[in-house]
Amino acid sequence: MEMYFKIGEVASMFDISIRALRLYDKIGLLKPEYTDEKTGYRYYTADQLSLLNTILVLKALGIKLIDIKRLVDNSFNPEILIEILQNKQE
Repeated sequence: MEMYFKIGEVASMFDISIRALRLYDKIGLLKPEYTDEKTGYRYYTADQLSLLNTILVLKALGIKLIDIKRLVDNSFNPEILIEILQNKQE
């Protein structure tokens, strides 16, 4: 059985705000695995935590969320990553 983490638990584990996780959901960067229709609570799986960690590392490097989303949407294509890093360097 899959283990789910509530949005507050994930926020606490990664020392980020619930608001940030809601933003990631809104822009399609990190959608919760499950959202309870009655309560609206968002739940994440352990597999999604590694993606969140990668997102936070890229943010710490100064990469914009729109570029991170582009990377995620393209399965972290190395060519796109190189392009983003080159643009950032300029």
